[in-house]
Amino acid sequence: MSGNLKEGDVSKDSIISSAQNYIGSMLKSLPQKLKESTGEVALNIICEEVRKMPVPLLGTVLASTIRRTFGEEQGMGRDYSDAIEMLSSIQDSTSSFENELMSYNIQMDEIANEISLLRQLLMEKKESSCLWIIRPTLALDYPQGDNELQFILANTGSGSVIVEEIFLEIEEWEPEITIDYSLPAAPLNVVMLEAELSIHETQYPLLKLNNEPERTFSAKGEGADKVVINISSLENARYSLRLRIPYFDIVTGESGTLYYPDTDEEAFVVPFYFAPGWKHLEPANLLGRDMIFQKLKEKLQDILAVFENHPVSDPLREQKNCEILDELHIWYDPENSINRTFYFLSIFIPPFVSIAVLEKEQGVVELILKLLCHEAEYFDDQVRDEYRNAIEAGNTEYYIPEYFGDMLMLINDPEAEQLVKDLMLETEFKQRMELSDLILSKIKPLD
Repeated sequence: MSGNLKEGDVSKDSIISSAQNYIGSMLKSLPQKLKESTGEVALNIICEEVRKMPVPLLGTVLASTIRRTFGEEQGMGRDYSDAIEMLSSIQDSTSSFENELMSYNIQMDEIANEISLLRQLLMEKKESSCLWIIRPTLALDYPQGDNELQFILANTGSGSVIVEEIFLEIEEWEPEITIDYSLPAAPLNVVMLEAELSIHETQYPLLKLNNEPERTFSAKGEGADKVVINISSLENARYSLRLRIPYFDIVTGESGTLYYPDTDEEAFVVPFYFAPGWKHLEPANLLGRDMIFQKLKEKLQDILAVFENHPVSDPLREQKNCEILDELHIWYDPENSINRTFYFLSIFIPPFVSIAVLEKEQGVVELILKLLCHEAEYFDDQVRDEYRNAIEAGNTEYYIPEYFGDMLMLINDPEAEQLVKDLMLETEFKQRMELSDLILSKIKPLD
């Protein structure tokens, strides 16, 4: 193991101490190295110096975090002085060091455990050069976050190897017609590498796509990398993936390729669901769109059935509604689940109506209008006053849902436009029902 980290000491405190000492000396030498350098060039110099930190894994993780946070591609107007300020703040004390890293989702306990694991492997491997993927972990966090693959990439032998690229390759894909009905409740994670997949591309050079340089892995684990890949998708698909990492030995000139999983093993699978509460996928691009449409239609019909079969005064309405939300894994207030239901509908109805337009399914107009009618049953005096005030002020845009245009396309009658607008601005259940019947009488067949 390299640098100032003592051979037998991989405790968190020793890692922090070694890192702080290195950052302190690095900050003293940076002004000279950054002389006449600005912008992305200066940031590259800082990242390369951080990568040289004599603590395995931490230098790579911290350098990648700095690039992601302060790089020009973020469009934040930051420059390299912000990166220096960050390094200065984490260098001051043990507590500020760890807390600052945690704010960027870098966990010191995890780093210490991984260094300990790497040291154990170094004691076992003696080959001249031996590139390894260590402790690969696949976390299927989509749609709350991206699906994430992370691992340690290290040369545990006595030679040195260069990795010019890390390829993520799609071997197979199929439509993913599962619908995720959940709604946001947590922020996304910080990432090091990103890959946005599409069924139209099969290969993703991750270092190039993320503006990362080639990597040199010196002997006995020096320069080991912690690699985190956040994988998103342009389509709702289920991908079978494999990593391919070509490398060559600097001394012998021999080349090799590391695969994960090995070529005699099954590829790892990552699914991407249709999840309007989290990710926006264009309805026109949905795979298996007709099947997704039918699933959504059945779910909205279930919700409407609760309202139609149980009057407002019936306690079973609340109970049945809660059962549906439980089934959909949607958080709600047990004392009042209806508000959450209409929030859910406000998220899911727009893409549903857009799909209906593409599928030419006029029959859903009645379903949506009836749901809008029952929404008015829960308007209180405050909501009605807001509506009236907005209408009197001529500011009605807020109360016209984004699927207004798609509804008009399904109705296919220009004379219905004002009627639909009147219904959406009406606050009484009875009046909405009357307008709904009138709108349904206006529907004309689609071409």
